[in-house]
Amino acid sequence: MGFTLKSVKNARELGGYAAADGRHIKSGLLLRTAKLNGISDEEAALLRDYYKVSDIIDFRMPMEIAGFEDPVISGAEYHNIDVMQMTDSEFAAFADIQSDLNDIRAIIDIMARYDLFGTALYKKYLDCESGKRGFGDFFRIILAAAPDRAVLWHCTSGKDRTGLAAMLLMTALGVDEETVVSDYMLTNEYNSASIDKMKRYFSSLGWDEALTEMGLGVFESVEERFLRESIAHLNEKYGSVLDYIHNGLGITEKQIEKLKERCLI
Repeated sequence: MGFTLKSVKNARELGGYAAADGRHIKSGLLLRTAKLNGISDEEAALLRDYYKVSDIIDFRMPMEIAGFEDPVISGAEYHNIDVMQMTDSEFAAFADIQSDLNDIRAIIDIMARYDLFGTALYKKYLDCESGKRGFGDFFRIILAAAPDRAVLWHCTSGKDRTGLAAMLLMTALGVDEETVVSDYMLTNEYNSASIDKMKRYFSSLGWDEALTEMGLGVFESVEERFLRESIAHLNEKYGSVLDYIHNGLGITEKQIEKLKERCLI
């Protein structure tokens, strides 16, 4: 909410959101962003000295990281948590374009071919074993962090894997679904300039509305239905989002209470 970075896209915090018990998430403690590779020296120093970031959680696949590595932030431990469990054919398809990850149409075609878009992709993140293990580790890293130091998590655009992590964390802290979805949708506000620029680019290529919307959804924007349908999926398959956190991720009620003590005021 109050936290932002000029050199890093889609950067915001969860501080200030109300929990069901009347407390609020502490400010300056839980930070979500897009990839950090372009961060300025001044803003890297801000993370180090003001927010005292203890842990940086990077949800990207190794092939996304290559050439776009996070900088070292003094005092912060870096964790790469890949929550994508790809089949051999999916991995081979992405590997074919690894040398040119700026080939936008090729990436979109692969996402469409393997149904790796929107709610289908989110379900894959949530249900696969690497996703469950990774999101569980996300909670455990926050639980182990010093109480007065921030934790930052990101993926490439800071919207899908990062957004799912935020949804799970906010739900565990007792934040209501409407607020969770509202925070998720802020991506479109924070990325508005990039979204407009990409729309103009797609228009120059002669793309129709459907292909444009998919391209934006892959790279820059979010749709409310992606998160709503993912929450409904967890409710149907696991009983509730909290049941998924307990039984899918292995986070106990005692750990949730510890998390609330750390993050709420």
